[in-house]
Amino acid sequence: MSEITESNAIADFIRQNGSGWRLVKYYDRPAAFEPRDGAADFFVVESGEIRLFEVAVHGARRLLDILGAGRCFGFASLGKIPIYEILAISVGDSTARVIPANQLREILLSHGELALQFVESMARQLHEAWNEGSHFVFEDCRLRLIRTLLRFKNSPAARAVPGGVELWMTHAQLAQAVGVARETISLCLTQLKRENLVQTSRNRVSYNPDRLQQFDPQPEFTPELAIAG
Repeated sequence: MSEITESNAIADFIRQNGSGWRLVKYYDRPAAFEPRDGAADFFVVESGEIRLFEVAVHGARRLLDILGAGRCFGFASLGKIPIYEILAISVGDSTARVIPANQLREILLSHGELALQFVESMARQLHEAWNEGSHFVFEDCRLRLIRTLLRFKNSPAARAVPGGVELWMTHAQLAQAVGVARETISLCLTQLKRENLVQTSRNRVSYNPDRLQQFDPQPEFTPELAIAG
């Protein structure tokens, strides 16, 4: 999913209308929810970093997104899907606003413009996910890695540095995001380093997003609202 700058209309509305919401603190690594948990609540990140994972039957994980302040997740609850089907964990200490999905549905019924923003944003997310999946089999690891680095350039795992951004992710975590073996990611990073497109050090990758964007034939897409999960 595409990253955007923090704050959006949904999160702003939630902060201004506190009825029914509770503030929940998460510490490093505990899950906000697990794949088999009943999908009853909707979440908005208030501070910190939440990562979403797809979890295979044998336990392997694929990193889906990295969420910061203003990002929403737990959309399965709004769709009346019985379980979340994904894993949401805090990296470091995080805080989220949480509301039962049935209460949020009541709020949306009386706020048509907000409901429309939800629909439009989810339609964009669905289109982007479908587009990403449809091209997945045809793209080599190098291009998929470039797109992953671009996708996370504004995430809480990245910070601005002279000449670009520094992404705090291990090779194993990047492999989870790209959907390949760790060894494959290491080889791709070595290739990009030889091309002077990235610099690597322990648990981090530095790069200039503008330079990487030149190697991605697909134009960058930035939705108006940030949602996930």
